[in-house]
Amino acid sequence: MSKNTPFILSVRLMTFNHVDYILQAMESIDSQKTDFDFEVVVGDDFSTDGTIEIVKSFQSKNPKAHWKIISRVKGDQYYLDRQSNGRVQNFYDILINCSGKYIALLDGDDYWTDDLKLQKQVDFLESRKEAVGCFHNSIVVDETNKLKWARYFEGVDGRSYNQYDSVSGLRSAYSTGSLVFRNDAIKPYLDDFLKIGTDFILEVLITNRGDLFFMDQNMSAYRFHEGGVWQGSSNEKNEMEIIKRFLFLFHHEPYRSRYNSLLWNEIMDRYHNLLSQTKDQESKQAINDKIYKFLNYSELRTYKYFFNRMKTSMRYRRKKIIASFKK
Repeated sequence: MSKNTPFILSVRLMTFNHVDYILQAMESIDSQKTDFDFEVVVGDDFSTDGTIEIVKSFQSKNPKAHWKIISRVKGDQYYLDRQSNGRVQNFYDILINCSGKYIALLDGDDYWTDDLKLQKQVDFLESRKEAVGCFHNSIVVDETNKLKWARYFEGVDGRSYNQYDSVSGLRSAYSTGSLVFRNDAIKPYLDDFLKIGTDFILEVLITNRGDLFFMDQNMSAYRFHEGGVWQGSSNEKNEMEIIKRFLFLFHHEPYRSRYNSLLWNEIMDRYHNLLSQTKDQESKQAINDKIYKFLNYSELRTYKYFFNRMKTSMRYRRKKIIASFKK
């Protein structure tokens, strides 16, 4: 393939300490049968378990697959940016290095199960110009590839999702390894993505340019294991991460204008879910402090919120008093 010929698709392969899984992920990419050449852009976030050594020693057998490992060493610009921006820097940096018309996502602990996955999704997007991307169903497996769930996502085949659907309900509820989207849909928003890059925010950003479509075919495996970023964190920490995503949208245009009430209610509901689950008084106070900081005291809804909260507190106290008299 000529260096001057653009790739139809780039695979974003993101790795960190995936030594037990990375070979299966890479083999599932290399097994793809396509009528186009594609590049595989690998970004390893300074793994310490031997992952990068496996990546570098991998021998591709697919003439259509062109593998590119992003060079990184401690002390370089990527390393310095990583210290400031956290693990999102890896995702962002790989996207910058993707040159294809389309981008397919895969994490190093997941893998694809259909050798025609890329061909099917590119064919779909080539035929549907209004589609910014498409995703499919997945199975869920454990560390040993044992099946845990046969379906990751419950949806109607062919359904489209616009940005409102994304913010209000979809919220990247499918596996990362199922998504393929247009590269030019994320390029204008990469600076925003870097601020809080997650699958959900990526989805909101790209749906500025079109709708997402669901293909009800199982073509990948999502691995559920304790070493995963999400599964390995507490419910409280994960809930705070979700709140951060909604706060990001709430404080950025055009999302604040488009979805103001939806975002406000989501943020407040999630803060109060945290309060109800938290027993420690110091932690409760910290959550209340975040609520007070979030509220805008020039808005009527703020005072409605305090009034409703006061009514709830009074009802609770009344019930306690009545209960004490009955004893």
